[in-house]
Amino acid sequence: ADAILREEFDVAGLNETVMPIRYNDMLLGYIMFGKYRLLGEDIDIGKYAESLGVDKDKLGRACEELSVLTPEQVEAASELLRACIIQFCVTDVIFSKESERAEEIKKYIDNNLTTVSIEIVCRRFLISRRQLYNIFISAFGVTVKRYILEKKMEEAKHLLLTTTLTVTEIADSVGFADYNNFIQRFRQMVGITPAAYRNATFKNE
Repeated sequence: ADAILREEFDVAGLNETVMPIRYNDMLLGYIMFGKYRLLGEDIDIGKYAESLGVDKDKLGRACEELSVLTPEQVEAASELLRACIIQFCVTDVIFSKESERAEEIKKYIDNNLTTVSIEIVCRRFLISRRQLYNIFISAFGVTVKRYILEKKMEEAKHLLLTTTLTVTEIADSVGFADYNNFIQRFRQMVGITPAAYRNATFKNE
């Protein structure tokens, strides 16, 4: 394989394989593994022991303990490691892209609270309801429906305290066409009605 670069070291015929990891024509890095002996290699232990100034028998025993591999095994191991690393890289890329998309969706919702809905978000980002649900849960730990509702309630509370808009006008401002539904949702999340929230806050001041 063109990915295999095998270098023979000058010490007792030991081998080490260096393999570049490429993905979509991009060099991600290298895998290096060894030491091992190639099957059928004729190693002159005496020659190496003499040149290194080490005991011949000890060097021989050390060489015998090395794994003996065929060229095919080296290539297969390299390709397996390559596949694993590329899988990790691709997973990270996908996760990164989903995180970026989740942030884009979140920003879009924040900027379009009055008109936003699940259907509108799905059309805007060309994704299914299930994809939208999974992306949002993964990125923020909350469903997109819950997030939209919470943002609307936060904006409603802000308007109640900083403007003289009526509750009906505020409901419309945060995208609730049904006044009664707005009152019910607000009470569920805040514990009191919008009017009571406004009055209680001003009394405490």
